[in-house]
Amino acid sequence: MVAVWGLVVEAVQGGDILLIVTEISKSRAQERKYHVMLKEISAQVVFTRPGIGQAQQVRYKPDVWKALLVDAFEQEKAAMGEPLAKPGRLIPSIDGVRLVSIRASTADFRKKEASDFIEFLYARGVEYGVRWSATAEQITAEARQ
Repeated sequence: MVAVWGLVVEAVQGGDILLIVTEISKSRAQERKYHVMLKEISAQVVFTRPGIGQAQQVRYKPDVWKALLVDAFEQEKAAMGEPLAKPGRLIPSIDGVRLVSIRASTADFRKKEASDFIEFLYARGVEYGVRWSATAEQITAEARQ
């Protein structure tokens, strides 16, 4: 903080300044890790979707799993009294006939939210029977170096 204050004092002497203080956003390593985890879930989990008469077995692509799991993560965080900094929302369609869902975006995750999302993916993966490969762990090890 002392170093920051010194920069501010120096900048003010040069004229007007704009200082923005913000939370640390997620790291690239976190982003890579949850994308690898979503690919592993996609490759291993067959989703049973209720259907008319008989349930259907479907395998979703990673982008579908991402949408489903980000939504589930957001709902869980809200239920625990810790809503996301930038939650999803429903907005009326242009014609006003239906609602359009704008899901929470991982691009807006802060460092803690991304960390919590990774833990959430581990937990859900275990529930779904995912056997995590070494790839996700390698990303974590690389990030620590």
